[in-house]
Amino acid sequence: MKDKMITVATHSYEKAQFIKMELERENIECYLSNINLIQGSFSGGVKVRIDEEDLDKALKIIERINEVYFKEEKLPEFPNRVLVPVDFSEYSYNACVFAISLAKTIGAEIDLMHTYFSPLINTLPYTETFSYDLNVDKTLKQIEDKAKTDMDKLHARLKKQMKEGTLPNLKTKTILNEGVPEEEILSYAKKYRPQIIVMGTRGKNRKNDDLIGSVTAEVIERAKVPVLAIPEDTPFNNISQVKTLAYVTSFADSDLEAIDKLIRIIGKNDVKLHCVHLGHEGEDPWDEVQLNGLQDYLNKKYAGKNIECELMEGDDLLVSMDKLIREKNIDIITLITKRRNIIARMFNPSIARRMIFHTDTPLLVFHA
Repeated sequence: MKDKMITVATHSYEKAQFIKMELERENIECYLSNINLIQGSFSGGVKVRIDEEDLDKALKIIERINEVYFKEEKLPEFPNRVLVPVDFSEYSYNACVFAISLAKTIGAEIDLMHTYFSPLINTLPYTETFSYDLNVDKTLKQIEDKAKTDMDKLHARLKKQMKEGTLPNLKTKTILNEGVPEEEILSYAKKYRPQIIVMGTRGKNRKNDDLIGSVTAEVIERAKVPVLAIPEDTPFNNISQVKTLAYVTSFADSDLEAIDKLIRIIGKNDVKLHCVHLGHEGEDPWDEVQLNGLQDYLNKKYAGKNIECELMEGDDLLVSMDKLIREKNIDIITLITKRRNIIARMFNPSIARRMIFHTDTPLLVFHA
C-alpha cells in the first residue's frame, strides 16, 4: 500500500465496496476504512481511500458511478447562486457589491436575503390575550413593511449600478423571512445549496454592537457551504482586487477539495496563494515533509498558478495570524472546519470574537 492515502468518498458499506471494486477494475489501488459492525450489520460512513496520485482519475470514475448507479441519490438541481444575508447597513451593502463581482467570476446568480425578528412572546394574562394580539399584529405589519421597503431600496441601488455599468448585470432575487437570522440562513442554504454565503460584518473595533458573534459565527460553524465574512473596513470591494490569499492547512484529506474550490473562486485572476501550516515551534518535524509534498502536488495539478507552501511556527494563534497577514500582505484568510488545531481553536466561546474582531481581513471558511 502506498504511503499517502486520501479519502475520496464516504458511503454505506455496500456502496463503498462497489466503488472499491470499480476503482480496482481501473487499476487504482484502494481500501476501505471506518468499517464498524453494529448489531450484525455494517454501519454507514465507510471511507474509500486511495493514493493521492490517483485522485484525478478516481474522481472521474466516482462521478460516473454516481451518475449511472447512484442516480436516485441526486438532489434537485438549482441555479448556481451566491447567498448574501443583509441587514441594510453600509457594510452589508459593501458585501453585496463584492458578492456580485464574485458571482460574475463563478457564473452564479445573487440571492439577497433579510430576516426580520418577530417578538411573538405572549407574557400577558389569558384574559388580556386578545387585545395584546391586536397590538402585536400591528407591530409585526410595521416591521414587515419596513423590511420590504428597505429591501426594495437596496435592490434598486444595486440595479442602478448594474444599469450604469459599475456592477456586472446579474440576475438577482430578494428573499424576506420572519424568524431567527442564523436559522433562516442555514435553512435556506440547506435547501438551495448556494456556492458560497457572503456576509458583511462590522470592523474589529465595533464588536459590542455587531451580530458577528451570534449570527456569522453560527453560520460559519454550521453551514455546509463556504462562508465569506467581509469586515466593513476591507479596502476592496471586487474579487479582481484580491491579489494575495492565505489557505491555512492542517494536512487533512479535505484540504485538497477545499483548495480546489478556492482555485475555482479565484478564476483567471492573477492571485498568489500562500498555503500555510501554523504549527507550534519545534513541535513536529514531519510538518515540513508534508508541506513539501503538498507543494509538489499543487504545482503539478495547478501548473501556472502562483502557489507557495510554507510553515509558520508560533505558540499564539492570533500573533501568528497577525504575522502572516502583515508579512505576506494577505487580502483574504482561508480556513477549513476540520480539525481542532484550526477552527475549533478559533470558534470556541472564548476565542470566536477575539479572532473575528482581531483583524479587518476577510475570512473565508470551507467545510469538510
